[in-house]
Amino acid sequence: MTMTGTGLPIALIGILMALWLIGAAVAIWTGLSMRSRASKLLRQSTRLDRLLETAPAFPVVVHSDGRVEAPERFARTLGLDEPVGSLADLGGRNNAGLAQMDLAELETKVRETQRTGKGFTLHLAIEASNRRLTVVGNIADNVIYPIGTASLWFFDSTENVQELERRTREADEARSAFAALAGLIEAAPIPIWLRQPDLKLHFVNHAYVEAVGGTDGGQVVDDGVELLEPENGKGAAEYAAEAATENAQNERIVSATLKGERRQLRVFDIPLGASGVAGLAIDVQDLIDTKSELRKLSEAQRDLLNFMSAGVAQFDARHGLSFANLPFQSMFSFRDQWLSEKPEFARVLDRMRENGKLPEVRDFPAWRKTREEWFRTAEPTEENWLLPDGTHLRVLAQPIPDGGLLMIFEDRTEQAQLARARDILLRVRTATFDNLFEAIAVFSADGRLSIWNRIFAETWQLGDDQLIKHPRLDELLPLLAGHLEKPTQINVLGEMIRMTSSNRAQRQSEAIFADGRMFRIATVPLPDGNTLFNMLELSDRSKMKQALLDADPIKDGFFTK
Repeated sequence: MTMTGTGLPIALIGILMALWLIGAAVAIWTGLSMRSRASKLLRQSTRLDRLLETAPAFPVVVHSDGRVEAPERFARTLGLDEPVGSLADLGGRNNAGLAQMDLAELETKVRETQRTGKGFTLHLAIEASNRRLTVVGNIADNVIYPIGTASLWFFDSTENVQELERRTREADEARSAFAALAGLIEAAPIPIWLRQPDLKLHFVNHAYVEAVGGTDGGQVVDDGVELLEPENGKGAAEYAAEAATENAQNERIVSATLKGERRQLRVFDIPLGASGVAGLAIDVQDLIDTKSELRKLSEAQRDLLNFMSAGVAQFDARHGLSFANLPFQSMFSFRDQWLSEKPEFARVLDRMRENGKLPEVRDFPAWRKTREEWFRTAEPTEENWLLPDGTHLRVLAQPIPDGGLLMIFEDRTEQAQLARARDILLRVRTATFDNLFEAIAVFSADGRLSIWNRIFAETWQLGDDQLIKHPRLDELLPLLAGHLEKPTQINVLGEMIRMTSSNRAQRQSEAIFADGRMFRIATVPLPDGNTLFNMLELSDRSKMKQALLDADPIKDGFFTK
């Protein structure tokens, strides 16, 4: 009994000790396991913190009392020198932080999110910077933060926002350009239309509606009214289908009725890929009529030029000979076969030189190059050519608007010979007048002094500076009156010249100068309408007559007993 009672407590103690050792082992194992998990959580927390520090987004928590939890890196991103403690600290100061208007809107959105739990997204600008931030706001998880806390995530969206702004600008510009283009097409004076890929009309402009006599574009499209009539067994839609199939612009000239009048149209079918086929029609009736009239005018002009006595040659903008009339060919000894090759201007000059039909010059290439400049001058050029055979040519080079040159060659050899003969006659007449003993002057029909000789100038004591001006009769008579014994007699001389010019009758009179000289004056009408004024001095004859009258015939021995 005693042993049994003693052994039981020992056994209990052993059991308790074993249980304690087991509990201690379990506790130690549990502690080590918790320590391992804590270490792992610490490392994971460190990695998460580091991940948040290097993340492209900035987490910001806004408490209900306005306090803000934000990483320092976020403040540096905004250009702020101090950590952020409230939303107001995000505001711009010293050209840093959020723009004031954006900050006010952010505060409003945050209060709304704290009150209603509604999320938001905003694009924010940083003061004095072209950087942009995008913030996404939501209510914070109640497990982590108290009720009424907002969590904000800030993203640097500078490139995205700038790209969006650029695309927005491009879209606005594209819309404006499209609106302008649509207005231009609608107001265009030529019919324009668009067909869908199924070749049905989809759009027509106002000119198309007017051409077909429709009420508006919608009515014309709905009724499928075609502007063009079938041609060669194919309708307008079939021509458009060919352009779409070949993926190439189609062009043709067709006849159509516009506003009740038949006109010629130049039609274009323009494939636009998946958008269909566009078409437009240009009225070329006036152009065709003008070309026809121009062709007829050109033919009539060339026929006329062939009947001219002057040689005419026309060169085009490429300096090629496009036309030469018959006198030109004969004048320069050109053959039809050579002219049909349409030689260039330089070759024509070379052939003229070979035929001896150009003036002799020392440097012919330089002379030819100077004449080639006639194509680029704005004013006509006139020259006189003296050919080796004595022929005189008057050359007129007239630039024409299309860049070409029209040349006219007039043979003035006979005129030059006549001019030389006339010059000789004038010199003979002048020499004859100057060597006469009579004073001669010729007055033209308008009363101007045109010709005089040396005796006339000396008789009336007139200088060359007075006569060279060809004074009128009313200007000349006062200069002559002072030389007469009776100055009023000058009116008789003036009246003689006037009456002879008007009545074409010869008149005579006498005039006595202040120095005693006596002249017989005659005015004679000339065949050319001028008046010849002739003065013959009679002073010696008068003195001889007076001497005879005063002499005693018996005393002087004229009569004998």
